Amino acid sequence: MSKVIKPLSTELALSSSVGNTVSSATMVRVVNLSAGDLTITRSDSSNTKIGTFSMFTDSEAYVRKDATDVLFASGAGANATSIAILD
Repeated sequence: MSKVIKPLSTELALSSSVGNTVSSATMVRVVNLSAGDLTITRSDSSNTKIGTFSMFTDSEAYVRKDATDVLFASGAGANATSIAILD
């Protein structure tokens, strides 16, 4: 069964050079719309890398983070939006 989500912000493109808090979200939906795989990086507000994961083409992932943490993508094509997951 798919997750029921509540969008809380407008979807935006993640950058490889400038981290984004995605509207200070604590839960983010990330989708890879590019023709290739991407690496998503989560960093703290001081740009210290916390972790990374790979996203295959046409996939989505849900990321829990602190409101001040930022996300980067290794290339163009990763979009993100702040969400709530509904039970």
